[in-house]
Amino acid sequence: MKKETFTYPSRDQKTQLHAVRWIPDGAVCGIVQICHGLFTCAERYSCFAEELADRGFYVVGQDMLGFGKSVADAGSYGFFTDEKGDECLLTDMRNLFLMTEEQYPDKPYFMFGQGMGSVLLQQYITIFGDELNGVILSGTLRMSPKKLRSMKWHLRLLGKSKLRNRADEKLKKALFGEAQKGAPESRFAWMTKNETMAEAAEQDPANQEDLTLNVYNELLRAVDWTQNNQYLKRIAGGLPILLIGGREDRMTNGGEDLRTLYVSYLQNRITDVVVKLYPGDRGDLLVEPDHQTVISDILTWLAARAKRGR
Repeated sequence: MKKETFTYPSRDQKTQLHAVRWIPDGAVCGIVQICHGLFTCAERYSCFAEELADRGFYVVGQDMLGFGKSVADAGSYGFFTDEKGDECLLTDMRNLFLMTEEQYPDKPYFMFGQGMGSVLLQQYITIFGDELNGVILSGTLRMSPKKLRSMKWHLRLLGKSKLRNRADEKLKKALFGEAQKGAPESRFAWMTKNETMAEAAEQDPANQEDLTLNVYNELLRAVDWTQNNQYLKRIAGGLPILLIGGREDRMTNGGEDLRTLYVSYLQNRITDVVVKLYPGDRGDLLVEPDHQTVISDILTWLAARAKRGR
């Protein structure tokens, strides 16, 4: 397996996006593009990507705008772009897809999204789902109409001119949930029970600042899109979808939001949908104590769909 880094231009016309690819030593059986979550970057998925590469999958992913090494300037961490940030991110995802597919046009192509990446990927497949052979959605964000309106109204009151400001406690609690009662928990305990990984996220210099209001604003736009049946009806009916999550993930209400998403896909005649919830796990399944079981399940699912060809 060989790991390489490269850059390509973002749609924002000022940022060179940092990207990584993991190339199998032997024949390539399929492609997996990674869409990372909040407070992380593409290279944090190295262990997962290496296991996929060992099984013949070419893996690629980029740091999204404002994260990892795709930060245009000081102060832009946790900031997308001034206008239509979700569209900019989707374009960046698509351009990476086009570059990679050009190299392997006959290989089945899959995408994996976690957290924020899962929400953007849900939006992506309403536009380009017919070009993919399957998607894996790890976690999601779903909100009641009332909560969505409340968060939008809060952002509107803060004002468009303040979108570069850092999020306040009200927005953070609305997105990440209330801390568990009892002993104080780290800022990233909602991600994982793996204390080593939560501590690493806490100490990462890139994570010392909170997300900007801009990220919340664009995530709400994406969530609104993914819960609209008008857009769900556009997803290719034969697109294979694997939904995975932790039963102790408070961002998905213990996995219930994934069950809701599962039902909404079935109602929109998407027939190859599988949902799997892992007892005792939180949001970042790839670093939880049973992560090898999770990866094994993903590999089994990928192998079965890759056999169908492009």
